[in-house]
Amino acid sequence: MIGRAGLALDVAASELFDKKTGGYQLEGKSVDRKALADLYEKWSREFPIVSIEDGFAEDDWDGWKR
Repeated sequence: MIGRAGLALDVAASELFDKKTGGYQLEGKSVDRKALADLYEKWSREFPIVSIEDGFAEDDWDGWKR
């Protein structure tokens, strides 16, 4: 029997956060917190993600609520 594996992400999103715009710089583009949350949701459907650490900037409370 083959064991199951899961993925854990440590995004360190504080490093991607632009305080002036409230957006995140991702692959050369600025994305808002909704788009980032949607991306995490998409990845979670496609891959066996069991944990997402630091998914939003440490002071982005609106992002964490999503």
